[in-house]
Amino acid sequence: MPAEKLYFEIHIAPMFREIDRRHMLARLDLWSYQDVVTNKDKILDRLLRDMPTDNSGGLWPVEWTDLFKRWMKDSLRLERGLGTEYGAKRQGGSILLTAKGQVPSRGYNVWFEFIRGAKTPNQLVLYQKPPAKPPGGPPVSFSIKDTIPDPGPAYNSILLEDKNGIQTVPIT
Repeated sequence: MPAEKLYFEIHIAPMFREIDRRHMLARLDLWSYQDVVTNKDKILDRLLRDMPTDNSGGLWPVEWTDLFKRWMKDSLRLERGLGTEYGAKRQGGSILLTAKGQVPSRGYNVWFEFIRGAKTPNQLVLYQKPPAKPPGGPPVSFSIKDTIPDPGPAYNSILLEDKNGIQTVPIT
């Protein structure tokens, strides 16, 4: 059975803690796909040798460095989804966030994710992940919903990044 494909946003970025990111920000952003791809050989060398340091948690387990090595071969990242209709509705202390749109074919997963390191609590991305074996065929519609924490009364919209860029979704 072939190994599951590894994606930066799901498998790699979460292994870098905020403290790791802050220590490296003067040189590169460990939560940035482009920075990690550009520096992946240097990062692996440091992960195997001396990063993270003992006084900030110590080296990664071998399984993590093996996962990073596997990811390095293809350096995949998730695609942004494409919504045609978005909604955000306050419900108590939460927001009901909805999206409708199309994916390239059957079997794609689509979901909302908060942007790591975002400057404000109302920034999300719409991801789509292809199936292990894309079945082909025509595009199909999707409809998803999720409940997220209300970012507070100071925010009257959700900033949602999709394939077309940043969408401003009013909170009703």
